[in-house]
Amino acid sequence: MLKVLTITALETFKVLRIVIPAVFLGLIASSYIYSIPVFKNVVKAIAKFTSKFGMKSGIAVAAFLIHPVTAYTLLSEMLRSGKINEKEVIIATLVGMFPRTLRLTILFLIPVAIPTLGIWGVYYVVLILFTRALVSAFGILLAMNTFEDGDCFEFEIPEISLRDTLNRFFKVSVTLSLTIFLVMLLFNLGLMNHFKSLTPFLLKLNLPPSSVVVVATGFPSMLAAIATAGSLLAKGVLTGKPLLISLFLASIAHSFVEVSRNTFPISASILGKSVGFKVAVCILLSRILANLIAIFILIWF
Repeated sequence: MLKVLTITALETFKVLRIVIPAVFLGLIASSYIYSIPVFKNVVKAIAKFTSKFGMKSGIAVAAFLIHPVTAYTLLSEMLRSGKINEKEVIIATLVGMFPRTLRLTILFLIPVAIPTLGIWGVYYVVLILFTRALVSAFGILLAMNTFEDGDCFEFEIPEISLRDTLNRFFKVSVTLSLTIFLVMLLFNLGLMNHFKSLTPFLLKLNLPPSSVVVVATGFPSMLAAIATAGSLLAKGVLTGKPLLISLFLASIAHSFVEVSRNTFPISASILGKSVGFKVAVCILLSRILANLIAIFILIWF
């Protein structure tokens, strides 16, 4: 057993010595992007763009690029003041899917997924952005057929401190390290063979049994799913389309946890239980739809 642990530790170190420095530099770079004028101009452009389609909540849509709590707070203030109704809150949530994903891409996907998955990380990020953009486009179509005119307001963009960046790096590093080590250990102990009888659904999608590990680890944490996929990629047992499909299946599973654990409590506390529940369901369904579209693209193209 000691020999297996030693081999696993060495294999984990080989992966982490490449991934961890890249993650650190990526997080530092993403924090810098938040502070440059170009980024602030992008936020303003999003607010003005959505207002052209009759949305009075354009500034809240843009705020999703800053943080969902900021966006929900602005939507709550507009709803209570009578500037918008519940229907616009839901549509703003749909349109805000892309800005929200863009924020996630800058702060998380690019610094973590690309160093961990290499070129497949690039494809993963592109598909994430594309499918979420489709959801936002659907929201804009709804806005065009629902509203007449809108207004655009100004707001300040909060800064991301070095301390926040270092805290995020520490949390990401710990999760990556533990997940990669455990997956490597799982393989070295030969436990992967037990998954073969548990994956009939994955096999129907022409996915290897190892895909179930990515889906299982993605249920509580997508960071863990990406780390697992990186470990399997390093082992040479999962790559290409099966790897990406596994990640999107993991994202579907994780959506239920994420929405119930974070989205609903936050949105309900700010917007009220009724509207917050509708927002949470909207986000859940839109995330599932986006992931299914990505899987469809990978299977058929």
